[in-house]
Amino acid sequence: MLSQKLAQPKPAVQHPHEKVSAPSIDAVLDTIQRWHRHADEKDVAVMWAPGRKGHVYTPLFPYQWQQDSRQLVIPAVMQDTLTDLFCTPNAMYGRVPKDVLTKRLNAVFIDLDTEDRLGLDGDLVWQTLKQTDWFNEQGIPFPSEVNASGGGLHMYWYLHGARTEAITANTFLWRQLEKAMVERLKDWAADSGPTNPARVLRPVGTVNSKRGNAVVRNLYLSQHDEYTLEEMAGFLSVEVPPAAGRRRRGRPGSKVEKLKFRYTSRQFSKYTLNMGRMRDLNTANDMRDGFRKGHRDAVLFWYCTAAAAVGLGQVALLDQAHHLNSTFTPPLSTGEVNKVVGYALDPSRPQRFARTNTIIETLEITAAEQAGLIVIISRMERSRRESLKSMQTKKGRMVVELFDTNPGITQQSIEGLLNVRQSYVSGVLKVAGRLPYSKRGRPRKPL
Repeated sequence: MLSQKLAQPKPAVQHPHEKVSAPSIDAVLDTIQRWHRHADEKDVAVMWAPGRKGHVYTPLFPYQWQQDSRQLVIPAVMQDTLTDLFCTPNAMYGRVPKDVLTKRLNAVFIDLDTEDRLGLDGDLVWQTLKQTDWFNEQGIPFPSEVNASGGGLHMYWYLHGARTEAITANTFLWRQLEKAMVERLKDWAADSGPTNPARVLRPVGTVNSKRGNAVVRNLYLSQHDEYTLEEMAGFLSVEVPPAAGRRRRGRPGSKVEKLKFRYTSRQFSKYTLNMGRMRDLNTANDMRDGFRKGHRDAVLFWYCTAAAAVGLGQVALLDQAHHLNSTFTPPLSTGEVNKVVGYALDPSRPQRFARTNTIIETLEITAAEQAGLIVIISRMERSRRESLKSMQTKKGRMVVELFDTNPGITQQSIEGLLNVRQSYVSGVLKVAGRLPYSKRGRPRKPL
């Protein structure tokens, strides 16, 4: 397997912006989308762009580009200039690139400062490495992408399947791979400084003002070359850390210690929760053909507060707020919308986020409407979804079959026959329509 990966490089993909010699926003978007090719709706590509008071961070959402027109999601900073724009090749959870917020490891990358330290042009160094078969001699896989940064080279080795539950362990292994790659390429002026997964690099089509406004160009691209972290560790002789054992909790001998009770969490961060609320409010608005009087103010306020929390700027937030307001029946006045947006963006006012149950009760969201939402759902709806997943499994079908073929059988008997929890049996039978949902809880004991 490793010898096959180290074979001669595949022919480079003919990319429409490969020979770009002028700043190109299409080339920038193509590069970011290529880096984040495995993105889901929660992946964030953080862009570092020049602003009025220095560089500012702007979140991008490559997953949306697969569904919407990319021109609709271009930030204002990219429309004004493409000079000194940077972006994170790895995906983040939030709008600020930090190691602890790394969500998905998309590539191992190296920066070669060939002009400053070797006095050689990046194109010449790349031709030398390719013609002398240097990568095979060193036992290093051929890179998936190589770009001329204006002062050297940026090399990327695409990763596949690097997002797991043990993202901390993967980040540690990724750092070891970066250090090993720097050691192999130190004779070619590899930058040994920043080896953090949240590092930002220049996409193809941007301008490097430090190098006489040189445009970042693509020299080689083969999107078919992807590696796992374990394969890269084998190439670079890096030891893979052992998988951490599952931590047990509870008193010895208890059900918690025996893992008979599972502590589930929806695992929302502040960013993903607010993004989900924005999406759900739009969905509920479409279901009702526009919120009406009595709900419009609350919906607009919650939407703007969530949008401000995820880092939406004033121009983009005003645009989205007025678009949402235009779907109301009837719409609010322009002054009311501007007032809500100003309140949401005012840093002197504390951000208050409503509880999910408060939103459901205020907007009178029914159970049928909750079935089409993601975040704004009640505990009963969440339990129904978990039970629905359970019913679709082999064991869930066995529960329903035992109940149907054995009249009078109890839930305790099914629990003993299938070695499952009684709560699991009850949930599956309710979703299957065999048992009614209880609208009232267990009566309290008298004081």
